[in-house]
Amino acid sequence: MDKPRQKQLLYRRATFATKDGQNLEQLLIKAVTTRKSVQDRTFKLADGDMVEGTVTRKDKPSGVVLHVVTYTRNESASVVKHVAAGTLEGSVDTAPPPEDSEYMDREVFAIVRDNDIALCCTNCREGTLESYLRMLLNASGQPNASSDVFLMPVANVEKAKLIQKEGVKSVMFRASLHKQTLAHIDRKRPKGKIVSTIKSTLSAFVKADQSDAAMQEEADLSIALEVKLNRKSGGLAARELNSFALDLLAGDDSDFIIITGKENKIKGDEIALQKGCNLPRKGKSVQRDAAWQALRQYISDLTKGGLVKQ
Repeated sequence: MDKPRQKQLLYRRATFATKDGQNLEQLLIKAVTTRKSVQDRTFKLADGDMVEGTVTRKDKPSGVVLHVVTYTRNESASVVKHVAAGTLEGSVDTAPPPEDSEYMDREVFAIVRDNDIALCCTNCREGTLESYLRMLLNASGQPNASSDVFLMPVANVEKAKLIQKEGVKSVMFRASLHKQTLAHIDRKRPKGKIVSTIKSTLSAFVKADQSDAAMQEEADLSIALEVKLNRKSGGLAARELNSFALDLLAGDDSDFIIITGKENKIKGDEIALQKGCNLPRKGKSVQRDAAWQALRQYISDLTKGGLVKQ
């Protein structure tokens, strides 16, 4: 029997603007009534890759389950050639996909309940799911919601207490180079010198006329900025840096490292709610139904623990 595959289950909260107050689950249920087939839920990305909603349907007793994959049509895969005993050098070759299939590049399993999302990724981050959701909602006639869908991590409050106790020495912040990052900063972040500097820096790199299809390609590019408190600085500068760090912990971003006044390091991927688990293998992936069941249990445990509605 194959060893189980270790995976991370992530919790995210969807944010977006709608006029009627509908949640993401309701929007997806509406979307699949008009985009019923797999072909209707397959979209082309800017780099030529395809993103496919292999499964997007209602779950029981509630929610929507998703299986989202990406692939490049007719792309060959690298293979390691068998060699005879005693061979001194091997070789790597390529093999085309089977006639009725494509080689999978990235994969996301997810369950959506209200605006709460539990997901499990392979070879990608949640940006793959974000891009699919935007394209699906837009294609189903819901452009207002699709234009600014973000899946936000939710922070562990204990890290906020550490910042309040020790203060902040520096923050290393990474941001994706797509226009939705700027829209998110405008909507979510408080005004201040640090935020204004980050926004002006990003604006120099982000294409103003960037298409929705280009967002997945640009989601793989990011810029790193370090905001550091001078040794003798204090007062207003220190308070603003502390406020910026606390804002990061509030769940708006995950690509950052905070160094406290006592040199404690807080990484974005350590503060978000997540859980490790072992899932049955299926090739380079995991079994779909087992992944969904683990995600159902995870989001139920968070709900029971009072963490989903922080």
